[in-house]
Amino acid sequence: MSKTEIALIVLLVLIIGFGIWFIFSGAIWEFVSYCETLLYPEINSPR
Repeated sequence: MSKTEIALIVLLVLIIGFGIWFIFSGAIWEFVSYCETLLYPEINSPR
């Protein structure tokens, strides 16, 4: 494998790892709450 292939594989693994952590850590719900507050400021969503 060339250095480029290895770098792309490492980058892909990091992105997938971050995505899995983001979903299962509960951070996604804080992000959704933030987005709801931006779209609908009159509705108070729980944090």
